[in-house]
Amino acid sequence: MEREGCGKSILDRLDDPARWHALYAYRKEKGHMAPWEEKDLVSFIEQREYLPVVEGIRRGEPFALPRRICVNKKSTGKKRVVYSFPREENYVLKLVAAEMNDFDGLFSGNLYSFRRGRGVRDAIRRLSRTRGLRRMYSVKLDIHDYFNSVSADDMVRVLAPVRAADPALVSFLEALLREPYALDKGVKTACRKGILAGSPTAGFMADLYLDSLDRWFEERRIPYARYSDDMIFFARTEEEISAFEAHVREHLAARGLSVNEKKTVRSAPGEPWEFLGFSFKDGAIDVSSVSVEKIKAKLRRKTRSFGRWQRKKGAGDLQTMRAFIRYFNRKFYDNPVRNEMTWARWYFPEITTDESLRVIDRYMVDCIRSIPVKGHTKARFNLRYETIREMGFKPLVSEYYRMKAESAGDGEN
Repeated sequence: MEREGCGKSILDRLDDPARWHALYAYRKEKGHMAPWEEKDLVSFIEQREYLPVVEGIRRGEPFALPRRICVNKKSTGKKRVVYSFPREENYVLKLVAAEMNDFDGLFSGNLYSFRRGRGVRDAIRRLSRTRGLRRMYSVKLDIHDYFNSVSADDMVRVLAPVRAADPALVSFLEALLREPYALDKGVKTACRKGILAGSPTAGFMADLYLDSLDRWFEERRIPYARYSDDMIFFARTEEEISAFEAHVREHLAARGLSVNEKKTVRSAPGEPWEFLGFSFKDGAIDVSSVSVEKIKAKLRRKTRSFGRWQRKKGAGDLQTMRAFIRYFNRKFYDNPVRNEMTWARWYFPEITTDESLRVIDRYMVDCIRSIPVKGHTKARFNLRYETIREMGFKPLVSEYYRMKAESAGDGEN
């Protein structure tokens, strides 16, 4: 696992400026930083602010305690617990996590989370190309509170293959896992932290913890994919799919984990299945129904939000509708403020039908029409579709086919 010319441990690389510049380049390329984050990381690297933390690690000093934070889950009223380390320690952990890419060879080919060069869309491509998939049964499972449910003792045992190659690294990670305290509203509090959800190294540990389950499916050549706490698998008969589901549930229970029953979805041959924001039906890949409902919920929230903005600013209907359209044009197609993956860049290359795009377009037009009449009354239909287009509205369907045409043209050249 060791890279040529490097120390025996990843910890030996943490004061290497070249490693820090490589981390910056990677995060910038992937669009993982807002402008202020990019500026802060550049300053952190140039001032070598990582050195005190790195030297403390090498001296075996206790690592800073993380803050325990309850955050709202997107589009739900539920809360989840995450852990956040101080700025300097968090950056160092980001580099540790990046360098742990050395151990990517430990993982199965059916794992798609937190890995360089492999992700959600790769999972969808691979699954959708499986021969005979339309004639198979499927089960999609979600692990309940995965990151916070993992036992620190079990995680340390699972880290054994990493320990064999880098004992110093695992000793450092073990100390993080076994630290009994966190700061809860500034108070040092004992709590079970699992694998520190929200921290930079949590993704690697979440991947490795269920590696034996991934390999069970891979060795049997069963269509299967996992992204952290989400998994889906397929079988040709009801008996097989029931047996596979029973095996997964037994494996999770043995690891102290449980299934989120509300998110369990079983599909029979010919029925659509959904995974990681995409759906598969009759050989076509589309935006999943869950993702469609999420974007519709966001459209509703923003309609109300822009209504409040209009009343506060005394803005006119035309100004408000244009501002609403600009907001979603940035979200869907281009955001110059944040160098991030936009909605269209994420979905358009993979979907093969415009069915869901048409649903979203109609819903957005209805939201725009509701702004001047302050609600969903019949009067909203007085606003012509052509007028909405003149305000700058760009339908997802037309942009999707424009992108497809451009891609085809690039391929010919």
